[in-house]
Amino acid sequence: MKGKNALIEYINNNIRFGSVLDDKRLIQLYREYSLNFSEKIEVFNELNSLDIKLNSYSKHYHLNVLNTLIVCLENEKEIHKYQIEEVLEKNNVYSQYYEEIFKEIDKRNLVKIIETEYKDEFDFLEDFNDIDLDEFLSSENLTSELKKYEDIVDKSFNIDYLTSYKEGIDQESAVENLIIANRGLVKKIAKQYSGLVTTSLDKDDIEQFALEGLLEAIKRFEVAKGYQFSTYAYWWLRQATSRGIYETADMIRIPIHMRERINKLQKIEKELSVYLGRDVTNFELSNEMDISEDEIRKIKFLIFQSNIPSLDISVNEDGDTSLVEMIEDTDGELVEERVIENSLINDINNLLTNNLTKREKEVLIYRFGLEGRQEKMTLEEIGKIFSVTRERIRQIEAKALRKLRTPKLKKILEEYFYETN
Repeated sequence: MKGKNALIEYINNNIRFGSVLDDKRLIQLYREYSLNFSEKIEVFNELNSLDIKLNSYSKHYHLNVLNTLIVCLENEKEIHKYQIEEVLEKNNVYSQYYEEIFKEIDKRNLVKIIETEYKDEFDFLEDFNDIDLDEFLSSENLTSELKKYEDIVDKSFNIDYLTSYKEGIDQESAVENLIIANRGLVKKIAKQYSGLVTTSLDKDDIEQFALEGLLEAIKRFEVAKGYQFSTYAYWWLRQATSRGIYETADMIRIPIHMRERINKLQKIEKELSVYLGRDVTNFELSNEMDISEDEIRKIKFLIFQSNIPSLDISVNEDGDTSLVEMIEDTDGELVEERVIENSLINDINNLLTNNLTKREKEVLIYRFGLEGRQEKMTLEEIGKIFSVTRERIRQIEAKALRKLRTPKLKKILEEYFYETN
């Protein structure tokens, strides 16, 4: 039996809490259980939760993280730079040590590091404020781009309508005619952003942003400069659409590489669903994407957090129960609060199920009154349930809590805890 979960089970059964593990032995285990880089890091987090140190342990925290990376990069052929940076960030390594760590990895010639550059979130957004408009309108790139739009703009009377508008002659009709003449351009620009449509931002919203850009172009256009209006409007449509999406889209920013994973997951999930004729399980997605089920859950969590679905969406396999039915607004409680509370309960249950043994999970449920249990139980009371001593229950509880004290799990739960001033 191979895989991350099998290795974690082996570690829990065979390596003593608080002991020291030889680096070479861990590398050998990684190879035996055929783990990828992200799975190796997860196993290392498990070792930390059990207070198991490598024999290369250093009193300098950033060097310990470096040693972790060196062990996990063994036998890897290539790695993206951002993957290493993610590990450093999640382990709270100060950025001043990044260069030293990358130099050491490079010096050891362990792996080929791919210098993938990711732009900020919303990478479609250009910094329009820093652009010289006259230079932009005269550029060869823009001329080439606009050739795609020549057939969808009725330019015959643009200048006539604009002249009427500037001179104050029947301005309302002039604007209406300009909108009609350039409606194809508005739709074409809006379509470029269709991949950013969400449950809270639809195609009509995006077209409205583009239309606002057209109206701004009408106000600002100077007939005397001699530009084609469609050329000038193109710039304003793009700016207004980008800004509109930026200001109203997901409130939780998702790094671009995670957006790529989200897009991939949604595409695969849709294709598999059509092929299988049913909902796709996390296990099936995990196999198809070659990542752990925990990573699948994390991606789905990001999708949920960044864009909570419609309250009418089905929440069970039969489709006969909607989210709004589950969170009926009783006692004046806010629906949003119920959504978050239910999500928190589900995520805590998933964290316990996916990171603890059955007994460890049950002990924590009894101990802290989880899963709807109002009463918290004492160690002695729980011991009677399992026919063991209170000291044995204390040991199980301590081990379970150590498993849950990982940066990854902490980050998931941190999403729910925020100040409400």
